[in-house]
Amino acid sequence: MKFFVILATVFVFATADLSPFREACKNELNIPEASIENYKRWQFNDEHSACYIECIFKKMGLFTDGNFNLDLLAQKLKGDDKTEEEIKPEIEKCIDNSITNHCDKAFNGFKCFKEKNLYRVQQSAHKH
Repeated sequence: MKFFVILATVFVFATADLSPFREACKNELNIPEASIENYKRWQFNDEHSACYIECIFKKMGLFTDGNFNLDLLAQKLKGDDKTEEEIKPEIEKCIDNSITNHCDKAFNGFKCFKEKNLYRVQQSAHKH
C-alpha cells in the first residue's frame, strides 16, 4: 500500500506539465537557472529547494495556506482498488504538522514520498 501511494504521488508530480509552474516559481522566488536545471534532474540540495517545492505544490493546488490539500491529493492518488478515504491515512503519514515554516513543511512531505522510493521517482520523471 505504501508503495502505491508513493508511486502515485510521484506520478502526479512527475507527469504534470511543470514548465509553467517552474517558470513562475523561478521568477517569483528569484531562483537561478542552474538551480532549476538541477531540480529537473531531481537534485534538490540548495537553499532554494524547499520554497521551490512549496511554490510548485501551491501552483498544483496540492498545498494551500501552509497545509497539504488532502482531498485533492486523495482524489489524484486514488486508484481502482482504493477510495479517496482509504488513501488519505497513507498520505497523512508523510505530513508533519509540527513544522510551521511552509517551505519546510511542503519540502518535508515531498522528501518523505521521494525518499521512500527514489528509483521510481526518478524513473517517472525521466519519462517526461
